[in-house]
Amino acid sequence: MHLISTINAKTQATEDVSVLLVNLDGERKFLPRPETYKDLQRIVRSHYEIDSRAVLKFNVSTLDVCEGQDAEVTESAYPSLAPFLDVISVVIGAPGRDGGMRTPAATPPLPVHADSEDQEDVQPEPGSSTSRRPENTSSRVESDTDTEDEEVFAGSRYGADDASDSASTQDDDDEEDDDAPHTRRVLNSEFPAQLPRVKAEPVPAQLPRVKAEPESQRTPTRREETPRANTHALAPTGSSRAAGASLDRTDSTASRDTVPDGAAAALDRVDSAASRDTRRSDARFKIYITGPRRNDRAEFMTRRGHSVRKVLAGACKTFGLDEDRARLMLCVRIPEDGEMQVHHVECNKDETVAQSGVMARSELVVFEDED
Repeated sequence: MHLISTINAKTQATEDVSVLLVNLDGERKFLPRPETYKDLQRIVRSHYEIDSRAVLKFNVSTLDVCEGQDAEVTESAYPSLAPFLDVISVVIGAPGRDGGMRTPAATPPLPVHADSEDQEDVQPEPGSSTSRRPENTSSRVESDTDTEDEEVFAGSRYGADDASDSASTQDDDDEEDDDAPHTRRVLNSEFPAQLPRVKAEPVPAQLPRVKAEPESQRTPTRREETPRANTHALAPTGSSRAAGASLDRTDSTASRDTVPDGAAAALDRVDSAASRDTRRSDARFKIYITGPRRNDRAEFMTRRGHSVRKVLAGACKTFGLDEDRARLMLCVRIPEDGEMQVHHVECNKDETVAQSGVMARSELVVFEDED
């Protein structure tokens, strides 16, 4: 190589300088010009820290016969071309391939481990055939401190959009384990503040029969006014809080053996149905309870073996009522004079849900007596 300074033209080499200007992806270095091709490869690998397994190719474009195009310098032609070479470009190719690719530096090889424990740490990339979706570790947590006696009948509000609400409630029912000894407490804070109206439920074919309570526990018959029987809003008036509500028909509120004669025939069929229900598994089922206020409507999950007192306590907690002044009434619909008349039968607090004639999807009303 004959060198001439670009700063001072007088500074120039009069004889051939045995060096090469080597370019590897923009990194240019002056290296000694060896006499053999293998020595050239060794020098380039050493100065550029290229892996020994990588294939090196050398191109030249500064000779006039190259016409500005890269031409590869082969191993056999290098001894003859070496005195005329000044600038060469290095191309790094993969082992065993003819083609090459320019890289700034060779990537060091990954260590090969035969140990199976190291192979287990390797995770497949997303989208590969061996990739696996993580398992869903979410599980239903049940408190060990809750006991059967502490099970709360906190109701979920129901309204006009009965389809979406019923679907959500059905999902909850499917997830319930009937044999689980404990259940989780449903917080009242989850209930929405504003409740739309609810669609009418079909009248059950058979009505539960309620056993007559002892003479000492009977309560006097009271006349109460309620809305028509095709809605869930069975808000009482008179001595209850719902005074002033607009009502368009009357029904009766009575103890078990003071039900009007028209309802007696339907209630006679309850004993056999209640007896069959008590022999079934004590599975959870849904009931509807309406409070004295207009928006006091909720769905509750209960069992046949639970006491009426516990159901009433859960309803009072949901509606914010005084349990001592509250009474739980079962709504019984009886056809009279071509219309469905609603009669309220008071449930004895000391009896179970099954003994009171409460069945799945029964409707009940909480009355709160005035002081």
